[in-house]
Amino acid sequence: MVLMMFQSFYNDPRSYMFNHIELIVLGIVTMIYIILTTIVAIKFLSKYFELKNKVFIYGGIAYFGVASCWFGVGLNFMLVMFFNVIPPMELHFLLHGAIVTYPQWCWFLLISYIFHIRHNIRKVLVIFTGILATIVEILYIYIVFTNVGMLGHLVEPIQVVYGPFSYIYLSIHLLIFVAQGLLLGVNSTKSEDKRVRLKGKFLLASFLFFLGGSLLEVFFTQISIFIVARIIIAASAVFFYFGFILPKRIEKIFLKT
Repeated sequence: MVLMMFQSFYNDPRSYMFNHIELIVLGIVTMIYIILTTIVAIKFLSKYFELKNKVFIYGGIAYFGVASCWFGVGLNFMLVMFFNVIPPMELHFLLHGAIVTYPQWCWFLLISYIFHIRHNIRKVLVIFTGILATIVEILYIYIVFTNVGMLGHLVEPIQVVYGPFSYIYLSIHLLIFVAQGLLLGVNSTKSEDKRVRLKGKFLLASFLFFLGGSLLEVFFTQISIFIVARIIIAASAVFFYFGFILPKRIEKIFLKT
């Protein structure tokens, strides 16, 4: 029965999607999140060119890279809906995990920059983490092209059951990202500057939402739960933007200035 379902959605994935509307909803929500994170990344980069502050270029690259964990789903959704084809799993997993490593390194650079780690210590840490990131990246790409089944297998046109390596690989990335983000948020809420405190609260909301949405995707398998999780994660992108680039309109609402 499982094999017959697999063959049916592979032969005509678009029809399968229209017979399972919840998958289309999941695909749309995923694309909204990808678009939001792309906009956030562009905003960060434009802010960098305006202010020449490294925080913004590191933050833009980092958040875009972390969002790439959902790019594989987005790719499958777009190709199925527009061309009625499912991409090779190698391409899915290249988008799904191969992009995240160096943006994660940029996130480490951002954190070390904000917390003013001494230059000589920071230099050693940057080199060490850069080498480690390169090793992990090479290992991941090697697995993609030699034994992609280790990373997971397709169970729906846009849904994959991930293997142990993917879970470990992505969990480590996401935990580092969230832990450092929460640390940054907590530290910001202790500032004497009320604007910085507000930004810290938005950062805490962002990373708590991101963590909550990610945990829902890890511990549940229902498509309806995935939809809720993606909405939560999409909301985290908005809070992330507010936490770093606090728009004047939002500042006036919350600080009544």
